[in-house]
Amino acid sequence: MKLVYIAHPFTSHGTIAENQQAIDTICRSIVADSPDVVPVSPIHAFGFYDPTGCQDKVIGYCKELLSACSEIWLYGQWRHSKGCRAEAQHAMIQGLLVRDMEKEGDNTL
Repeated sequence: MKLVYIAHPFTSHGTIAENQQAIDTICRSIVADSPDVVPVSPIHAFGFYDPTGCQDKVIGYCKELLSACSEIWLYGQWRHSKGCRAEAQHAMIQGLLVRDMEKEGDNTL
């Protein structure tokens, strides 16, 4: 099994409730369709943080969690999210596979 970090905008694009629902759906779909993948969702892992407050500390936690994974899958309008862009850049620096799941065909960056 491989650990795959699931990145999706949470506070920057759409409402928090809409994004939470989208992330829940994405993770359920991965579990149903990809039995060899363990979705690692920072939104679920760090849901105890206030999403309207300063996100610097939680982004640091996200990067630590991401470093334990072998891939990052980017969803939604991730390019408009400061956090998602930081996670994608961190993954590239770490040499992880980075996949834009919104792209058709070859979705690797």
